Amino acid sequence: MLTTKPCHCKEVLKLVLSPLTQHCLVIGETTCAFYYLLEAAAASLDLSDNYMVCFNMGQITLAKKLARQALRLLKRNFPWTWFGVIFQTFLEKCWRSRSLSQPPDNPSENKKKLAILQQQVQCLSLLWQLYNLEATASSRRFACLATLMQENSAKESAIEAQVVSTYVALSQFSQNMGDKEKWLHCEKMAIQKNSLCWFSREGLLATAQLMQALAYTKLCLGHLDFSIRLGFQAREICRHLKKPALENLVLSVLFRSAFLKKKY
Repeated sequence: MLTTKPCHCKEVLKLVLSPLTQHCLVIGETTCAFYYLLEAAAASLDLSDNYMVCFNMGQITLAKKLARQALRLLKRNFPWTWFGVIFQTFLEKCWRSRSLSQPPDNPSENKKKLAILQQQVQCLSLLWQLYNLEATASSRRFACLATLMQENSAKESAIEAQVVSTYVALSQFSQNMGDKEKWLHCEKMAIQKNSLCWFSREGLLATAQLMQALAYTKLCLGHLDFSIRLGFQAREICRHLKKPALENLVLSVLFRSAFLKKKY
């Protein structure tokens, strides 16, 4: 018999996050409102995961609504209709990165802009994961648009670790969608960008995420020795950074690769 783990997300969402969000919106504290909206959306997603055995999709709908509201606070709109998706996709594909390498006229404004772009990336990542939970053609179109918008926001931020993490996530999304060309393209871009990421903690984390994704790819393709080598390298970085959740993902790939190699 299927059972769900104990969860207090519903109470936290109703009694804490929702009132705090409304309060911040009323008093004009948009930054705080954004964080509470994102937390509320994440709580709704977790709640939907716990209730998935009952097919309670209402929480996913609520999470998408909250993520859209958070995006709106960040001056980034996400369409509601299929026509809006088509139009926004056209705009995103015509998007060109505005270079941030030139000295800004106002450093504080540039810092604020970078923070907003990073928040957009987080929000769009959550949004495509929400749409990806619904196995319909319409949801797939919305999810694909969210990934494209996330990619553009990451590029505009010009933060290499952010860009690498985004390409890793998009490669996994494309793999799940069965889009091999896009999947391999995103992996290639992540590898190219990763060469600039070794000099910070965030960069090392992005590198570990990339190695974990590549280890899984090589496992799927049957390149077991390569998968195992990548897995061990990723595990060492995870242990150095004290990232047990990512290390567990790496270990799951390592176990399967080692088991198949020993068996065959």
